[in-house]
Amino acid sequence: MMKSTLKKIYRTLLLIQMSPFLVWALLKNKLPYSNYKNITIAMSKFTGEKGVILRQYFYKLTLDSCGHNLRVHYGAFFVYPYVKVGNNCTVEEYSIVSLCDLGDDVIIAARVSIMSGGNHHEIDKLDIKFVDSLLPLKKVKIGSNVWIGTHAIVMNDIPDGMVVGAGSVVTKVFQPDSIIAGIPAKVMRKRGKS
Repeated sequence: MMKSTLKKIYRTLLLIQMSPFLVWALLKNKLPYSNYKNITIAMSKFTGEKGVILRQYFYKLTLDSCGHNLRVHYGAFFVYPYVKVGNNCTVEEYSIVSLCDLGDDVIIAARVSIMSGGNHHEIDKLDIKFVDSLLPLKKVKIGSNVWIGTHAIVMNDIPDGMVVGAGSVVTKVFQPDSIIAGIPAKVMRKRGKS
């Protein structure tokens, strides 16, 4: 009984500490995305298990949907609130997750960048400056039971059961249950076959 009461008190104190961020973030439809990004960067600086729990509550309240047991580690953050996250997902240190949907049981290793597609600016019209040439963003879909290795850059969808090798750059869609690696990423082999 005592342990349960202490746990409730601890969670209440965490929510109080997080309240300024929540008020700001809950205005997501009234504020430009850069404000949400600034909040999530600030939230990423809380350390240890306390930080993981704070981010868990924060994203549960501010993302479009968020399953149970999301673990976002120090320095990692979501850029947009218009993201759906499944159950048992982990985002490790210093990873950046842009506009995407994550399935269940996804592991995003440290320093991964999940981009909103690969074409963010017009590059062929010489009379338009890059800052004035924002193209529509793509919502990247990450399937279930996916492991994305350290320093990978993801610009396209990742189907179920995939392994993305460390340092890979994913520019196209592959078959489910593939192990991919390289720049640009290519199939190394199918899972379950040695």
